[in-house]
Amino acid sequence: WLRLGGKGLSKVVPPVLSLSRIESRKKRREKRRAKTGHASERGACVAGTLGRMDYLPNRIGAEWLISEVSPRLAARGFRGKISIVGARAVQALGGLAAKFPFVKVQEHLESIEEFWEEIDLLVVPHLEGAGVRIKLFEALQSGVPVLTTPGGVEGLPLEFREAPHLMIRSDAEGWAQSLFDFESREIAEKSPQD
Repeated sequence: WLRLGGKGLSKVVPPVLSLSRIESRKKRREKRRAKTGHASERGACVAGTLGRMDYLPNRIGAEWLISEVSPRLAARGFRGKISIVGARAVQALGGLAAKFPFVKVQEHLESIEEFWEEIDLLVVPHLEGAGVRIKLFEALQSGVPVLTTPGGVEGLPLEFREAPHLMIRSDAEGWAQSLFDFESREIAEKSPQD
């Protein structure tokens, strides 16, 4: 318990992963992929990130994703979608994102599960700041592939850093290539063989 500014006691609750929610999400994701197929059959590969954009490290990462990675994706002919979701996202990023038709910025969702069900890949452009990246843990435990920076895995246990569906890239060029390759792989997995 903590006393905050003389306003009474507040309980400090550490971040916790809900294993039942993760297992339920994993099952829904597998069911959706079995029903609707891979990204190519739904129209586009969706890479997504979420976080409050009034938190400076989140905004810096999202701005970098749009201003540094997106031009490289556009030059490669990226046909996917990047979904950025978070409080004050439109205000902070709307103008920058408008330059790239494949970047969608959104502030509100009916449910966080809506985000997790939409994405094929979680992107965590963690360039500065500290703290536990719960979304990264949730994605890895839910079977959602993750693309992040070296800072995104800093301090994580080895079993998370070595997860088979975790990609760590340090620069915009590596990010763009990984996103483009991920999209191409998704399409190739469902393309008929010659």
